[in-house]
Amino acid sequence: MPIATRSLGSISGTSGPGPTDRRPTARIERFWGILQSELLDRRIFRTLDAAADGLTGFATYYNYDRLHGELDWHTPAERYDGTPFTARGFERVPALDHLQGWLTELML
Repeated sequence: MPIATRSLGSISGTSGPGPTDRRPTARIERFWGILQSELLDRRIFRTLDAAADGLTGFATYYNYDRLHGELDWHTPAERYDGTPFTARGFERVPALDHLQGWLTELML
């Protein structure tokens, strides 16, 4: 797909002028796949505000609570700005919210 994106004065893409390193494109594609499977396939947004809130919540989860294998099982926030990972159990994993009550019962 010969698409180039112009961002902050630089050009990157899958063909044409620009860097030959395809890793940024692969990472972006992986992120879109995760967004699709972990948020968009699981929820229906009735308003633009609800969609914006859902995307903001997902971005927070992705950066601060979701462990990434490519980052040695750290979150992006841990790796890039030193924010410690503090989640325990399923408390901030949207796809596992339905298990929180079960986990609480087990811990009693």
